[in-house]
Amino acid sequence: LPLRMHCVRLLQQLAAAAGLFCPTAMMCVEMLESPDLKKKPIQSTEAPPNLHLMIRLGGAAKSSAKKDQPLATHGAMAAVVAEALHLIEREVEVYRYTLGLPEYL
Repeated sequence: LPLRMHCVRLLQQLAAAAGLFCPTAMMCVEMLESPDLKKKPIQSTEAPPNLHLMIRLGGAAKSSAKKDQPLATHGAMAAVVAEALHLIEREVEVYRYTLGLPEYL
Protein backbone atom coordinates (compact mmCIF):
# COMPACT_ATOMS: atom_id res chain seq x y z
CA LEU A 1 0.00 0.00 0.00
CA PRO A 2 2.74 2.59 0.67
CA LEU A 3 4.10 2.21 -2.88
CA ARG A 4 0.60 2.74 -4.27
CA MET A 5 0.25 5.86 -2.12
CA HIS A 6 3.56 7.20 -3.45
CA CYS A 7 2.36 6.61 -7.02
CA VAL A 8 -0.97 8.35 -6.35
CA ARG A 9 0.84 11.32 -4.79
CA LEU A 10 3.15 11.59 -7.81
CA LEU A 11 0.22 11.36 -10.25
CA GLN A 12 -1.55 14.13 -8.39
CA GLN A 13 1.55 16.34 -8.52
CA LEU A 14 1.92 15.65 -12.22
CA ALA A 15 -1.75 16.45 -12.89
CA ALA A 16 -1.54 19.69 -10.91
CA ALA A 17 1.63 20.82 -12.68
CA ALA A 18 0.44 19.92 -16.18
CA GLY A 19 -3.16 20.99 -15.73
CA LEU A 20 -4.45 17.59 -16.85
CA PHE A 21 -7.02 15.25 -15.37
CA CYS A 22 -5.58 12.08 -13.89
CA PRO A 23 -8.19 10.11 -11.91
CA THR A 24 -6.66 8.88 -8.67
CA ALA A 25 -9.65 9.01 -6.31
CA MET A 26 -10.67 5.45 -7.18
CA MET A 27 -7.23 4.16 -6.23
CA CYS A 28 -7.63 5.79 -2.82
CA VAL A 29 -11.08 4.28 -2.38
CA GLU A 30 -9.66 0.84 -3.25
CA MET A 31 -7.09 1.30 -0.48
CA LEU A 32 -9.89 2.05 1.98
CA GLU A 33 -11.80 -1.06 0.83
CA SER A 34 -8.84 -3.36 1.51
CA PRO A 35 -9.88 -6.60 3.25
CA ASP A 36 -7.01 -6.17 5.72
CA LEU A 37 -8.63 -3.00 7.06
CA LYS A 38 -11.84 -4.86 7.86
CA LYS A 39 -10.13 -7.25 10.29
CA LYS A 40 -10.02 -6.59 14.01
CA PRO A 41 -6.77 -4.77 14.87
CA ILE A 42 -4.22 -6.06 17.35
CA GLN A 43 -3.31 -3.66 20.13
CA SER A 44 0.35 -2.69 20.01
CA THR A 45 2.66 -0.25 21.75
CA GLU A 46 4.69 0.33 18.59
CA ALA A 47 4.59 3.71 16.92
CA PRO A 48 2.48 3.87 13.75
CA PRO A 49 4.54 3.48 10.57
CA ASN A 50 5.66 6.55 8.67
CA LEU A 51 4.21 5.77 5.25
CA HIS A 52 6.10 8.61 3.57
CA LEU A 53 9.38 6.77 4.19
CA MET A 54 8.24 3.24 3.31
CA ILE A 55 7.87 1.31 0.08
CA ARG A 56 6.39 -1.86 1.55
CA LEU A 57 4.43 -2.10 4.78
CA GLY A 58 5.33 -5.66 5.74
CA GLY A 59 9.08 -5.13 5.61
CA ALA A 60 9.22 -3.10 8.80
CA ALA A 61 7.62 -5.74 11.02
CA LYS A 62 10.02 -7.57 13.32
CA SER A 63 8.08 -10.69 14.26
CA SER A 64 7.02 -13.38 11.80
CA ALA A 65 3.36 -13.08 12.84
CA LYS A 66 3.30 -9.41 11.88
CA LYS A 67 5.07 -10.02 8.57
CA ASP A 68 2.14 -12.16 7.41
CA GLN A 69 -0.34 -9.43 8.32
CA PRO A 70 1.28 -6.01 7.87
CA LEU A 71 -1.96 -4.16 8.71
CA ALA A 72 -2.59 -6.12 11.90
CA THR A 73 -1.88 -3.30 14.36
CA HIS A 74 -4.21 -0.44 15.12
CA GLY A 75 -1.48 2.11 14.39
CA ALA A 76 -0.81 0.73 10.91
CA MET A 77 -4.52 0.70 10.05
CA ALA A 78 -4.97 4.25 11.29
CA ALA A 79 -1.94 5.43 9.30
CA VAL A 80 -3.22 3.86 6.07
CA VAL A 81 -6.73 5.29 6.51
CA ALA A 82 -5.39 8.75 7.36
CA GLU A 83 -3.05 8.80 4.36
CA ALA A 84 -5.77 7.56 1.97
CA LEU A 85 -8.14 10.27 3.18
CA HIS A 86 -5.38 12.86 2.83
CA LEU A 87 -4.81 11.77 -0.78
CA ILE A 88 -8.54 12.08 -1.51
CA GLU A 89 -8.45 15.57 -0.02
CA ARG A 90 -5.51 16.46 -2.29
CA GLU A 91 -7.46 15.12 -5.27
CA VAL A 92 -10.34 17.46 -4.46
CA GLU A 93 -7.94 20.39 -4.02
CA VAL A 94 -6.34 19.79 -7.42
CA TYR A 95 -9.65 19.74 -9.31
CA ARG A 96 -11.66 22.13 -7.15
CA TYR A 97 -11.97 24.86 -9.78
CA THR A 98 -12.32 22.61 -12.82
CA LEU A 99 -15.55 23.20 -14.70
CA GLY A 100 -15.64 19.65 -16.01
CA LEU A 101 -15.86 18.17 -12.52
CA PRO A 102 -18.60 20.03 -10.60
CA GLU A 103 -19.11 17.13 -8.18
CA TYR A 104 -15.83 18.04 -6.45
CA LEU A 105 -17.31 21.33 -5.27
